[in-house]
Amino acid sequence: MVFFRLPTVLFITLVFWKTLHNSTLSVGLKVFNTASPKVNGWFLIRVTEWVS
Repeated sequence: MVFFRLPTVLFITLVFWKTLHNSTLSVGLKVFNTASPKVNGWFLIRVTEWVS
């Protein structure tokens, strides 16, 4: 049962992530352009931990 649900969960997650990414892309670029490299590094680490 889990193996049948997994593709569905991955698909929903992918669609949600793409929508979230597209809607926050311009805002994210502005934040990354104005933020310091230290903040960017911390943010990337947090995102990597959350995704994995």
